[in-house]
Amino acid sequence: MAVFNDSVLSHVAKFEGGLSADPRDSASRIPSTYIMPSGSFKGLPVHTNKGVTFATWQTYMGLLGIPVSSQQFINMTRTQWVDIAKRLYWDKIKASQIKSQGVAEILFEAIWGGGSANLVRALQEYLKSKGYKGANKMDLTTDGAMGVNTVYATNKYTEIKKNENDLIEYLTDKRLDYLKSLSSWATFGTGWTNRVLAMKDRALAMVTSTTGMATIFFLGLVGFGYYFYNKNKR
Repeated sequence: MAVFNDSVLSHVAKFEGGLSADPRDSASRIPSTYIMPSGSFKGLPVHTNKGVTFATWQTYMGLLGIPVSSQQFINMTRTQWVDIAKRLYWDKIKASQIKSQGVAEILFEAIWGGGSANLVRALQEYLKSKGYKGANKMDLTTDGAMGVNTVYATNKYTEIKKNENDLIEYLTDKRLDYLKSLSSWATFGTGWTNRVLAMKDRALAMVTSTTGMATIFFLGLVGFGYYFYNKNKR
């Protein structure tokens, strides 16, 4: 099953900056009261810290029952950042129940960046077109929610490595299609494209690595058996 670890977080962190007060970002609609002290957006209210929007911070604080503070948002610790990533994003798309690490991370990146429901709907439509169903042969519902039936069908489909590769390519294309439909594509499109394609390369490399390790393990067993077979013949 997919694992939430430092490697996952490092990939996210690589594409996230520190504080942002860019008014072109949709997150600017719900800013903190902290004012950017320097840089291109000096004097504007900060709305994002390490990729976490102030709106998300408010949700997180609400879950913990802690009063919202802009200063706490600015001073967000790594422990809090990791907990937000796990609790509000990774767990929400049931990533730990998905067998394919690459597919899980693509969905995680989509929910982190926004618009994941569109990608899950695309996944559901894709699996249905391939004839896959949920547990107990339940038909999949194209609702954009990563439920148990969608997870089940995803896991069955990706049991074949070629299918896993195909799904990674498909989800990447659909993610880019969604991002291109946004009004802010002209402003952030290059960065978004680089991030999505980097995620695709990472996901495909995982499939290759898994396949390679399985082959090495199999050949090792064959060689081990051959050794004892010949040893016993002596």
